[in-house]
Amino acid sequence: MAYLLNAAALQNWRESFESELLITLCVPVQILESVVNPKIQLNSWLWKLIETYAPPRPFKCDEDSPIHSIQLQGLAKIPDFIRDPEQHLFEIQSAYQQMRADAPKLR
Repeated sequence: MAYLLNAAALQNWRESFESELLITLCVPVQILESVVNPKIQLNSWLWKLIETYAPPRPFKCDEDSPIHSIQLQGLAKIPDFIRDPEQHLFEIQSAYQQMRADAPKLR
């Protein structure tokens, strides 16, 4: 599946279905799998895929409440945080603070 996502990153798909499918597959296949499987590395093509197809603005529960902590750009950093927490300590602290701020919006 990672191979297919890699190939898809090179395409210029602009239709809604294709872009939604790519983003939907990024999270469970590539990001979450890389958390538990150290053999999966998040390569530059994943960042290109996220940059090209991810929504430009943060997800919102309502008009005034953007939820920054569930953006793909942030979720894609989790495997690095787990693999080398000391190197990413300040980023982890920042992500944690953002999650705390976003938590009441999700209730």
